[in-house]
Amino acid sequence: MNIAYIRKFKDSLLMNLLTENFEKYSVFESFDDFYSQDNKFSAIVVQGFSNTEFLDFSKRIRNNNNYFLTPVFTKEREYELVCGNILNIEETKEKIKIIKLLSEELTIKDDIDWKDRLLMYLYTRQDMVLEPEIDDRHDVYYHYPIIENFTDKEDDYFYYLDLLAEQNILEKSTLVDKLFCCPFCFSAHLKLTDRCPNCNSINIKQEKFIHCFSCGYVAPEAKFEKNSRFVCPSCNAKLKLIGEDYDRPLESGVCNDCGEYHIDSKIEITCITCRKEFSSEDLVKRNVYKYKLTTFGLNQIKYGTVNLTYLLVDNSNYINTEYFNLILDWFIQMNLRYKDDIFSMVVLKVVPASEYVDYTLLSELSKVLRGMQRNTDFGVRIDNNILMFIYPKIDVDGVEIIKSRFKGFSDNIHHNNKSLDLKIECFTSDSENIKNESARTLTSSLISKL
Repeated sequence: MNIAYIRKFKDSLLMNLLTENFEKYSVFESFDDFYSQDNKFSAIVVQGFSNTEFLDFSKRIRNNNNYFLTPVFTKEREYELVCGNILNIEETKEKIKIIKLLSEELTIKDDIDWKDRLLMYLYTRQDMVLEPEIDDRHDVYYHYPIIENFTDKEDDYFYYLDLLAEQNILEKSTLVDKLFCCPFCFSAHLKLTDRCPNCNSINIKQEKFIHCFSCGYVAPEAKFEKNSRFVCPSCNAKLKLIGEDYDRPLESGVCNDCGEYHIDSKIEITCITCRKEFSSEDLVKRNVYKYKLTTFGLNQIKYGTVNLTYLLVDNSNYINTEYFNLILDWFIQMNLRYKDDIFSMVVLKVVPASEYVDYTLLSELSKVLRGMQRNTDFGVRIDNNILMFIYPKIDVDGVEIIKSRFKGFSDNIHHNNKSLDLKIECFTSDSENIKNESARTLTSSLISKL
């Protein structure tokens, strides 16, 4: 085992420990010294740096194809995101051995992205649980420190976790919390204000009310008080017994500005992050889970087939992009050979009203839109918010009917959720307009028109 020892100051105990237990190790006086060399190491030992310095280093190596799987250990002080304490030497050597063996089972390509690195990292730590931690600096209030070692895109990785769970790569092992979030930016940092339902004033107060049985008059209790008794100011009836002379009505609040009585105040919510205002009916629910790899997920990562997991269909009946392109190329070739074998296409783009995207809502919308299609139609998710469908044997008139159905659905979305709109583009083939087309050029052309 070849160990990299990065230190800020000399530690004789640690030097002796490394000398006694590892056949080879290299000493670096700073992180920059470590970055400047090209050697590969079985493990890295870090000592003497601040937690901030260590986190910066950890993020940097987890985004480096040479070191993203390398275990990191510390002495005494437990930094965040380490594999363990180097002083537990037997446990340390066992972890290094296991991670090395599991790493050798993986094929690491030059063009892998943060998602690939994260999954391979989890594969080499098969008992690891992705645990959310509370941090009010994050919009969603919770975050996953391990994942943030690999990416800064918080909204992207929350969506990615949902997708991995949907594909059975990850298991939602424990429900940690349920949050209400802003429908515009998905932030859980919200301010609630109760207002008068009549004039929208915040100048309201809680009161005890009385309902006179004799005349039906309802007013705050203070208006009935007279010489330490309750007397109706409307009919002068003496109210002695609750349930016989009077009762307590549902009204419980009064507005100091307009004077109206109300049963429930109007709750208005302001997002502290994006400053948008909305009602409680518009809140988006978000469940926060602990995640761990499934047995199925381990096999998919090992053989590099995660992206092919749902080659034919995913849980929402959308096919894989590559498979969609193969089908579309086949339709193009068939129509070039047989003029009657026409097909139509519709591409949809869900457009948020702001820069913020509610990925949960997009996922649900995509399921609804797929449910509107026939079993013989093919659908694909080009991006989080772009969907495309192929309709065999559908001509111009037929695709216009489909477009009108989508338009009606779009109008309904816009009416009920002003944060989303739907853009629609259609295409119907003939032997001339597809003569020089392929699946990739045709889909690119349609998407560019949105």
